[in-house]
Amino acid sequence: MVASELYRLACLNLDNINPTSTWPAYLYYVSKYANIVFTLELARRLEGTEVTANCLHPGMIDSGIWRNVPAPLSWGLDLIVKAFFKTPEQGAQTTIHLAVSDELKGVSGKYFMDCAVRIIFDLLKLNLFLSKKSFL
Repeated sequence: MVASELYRLACLNLDNINPTSTWPAYLYYVSKYANIVFTLELARRLEGTEVTANCLHPGMIDSGIWRNVPAPLSWGLDLIVKAFFKTPEQGAQTTIHLAVSDELKGVSGKYFMDCAVRIIFDLLKLNLFLSKKSFL
């Protein structure tokens, strides 16, 4: 499941799963947090099977989304994208790693970035959240 490091800026509230009264970018952060919650719950439910569920942050990818930004705004943006963003091929590496790596056989319920396991920010709070909620 594709997540994002931006999940760290969100708080998931199942009583208000679509907080439309906030700024639009926050909805993206909440969706990435929800992807992580879903993945951890799926991994828990799949325990004892040979099926695994993990999530990942692919990095900031130069997907071309900024290509229509007009000059002069695009000049600085182009420099930032070229300097700090990954190519689509680079961004796909963690996804490919999770799909084909023999060393990850049986690894489930983890969060990956740059082909390595990363600690989920505030994992204790997330585990408490999962333990108190009943998922259908």
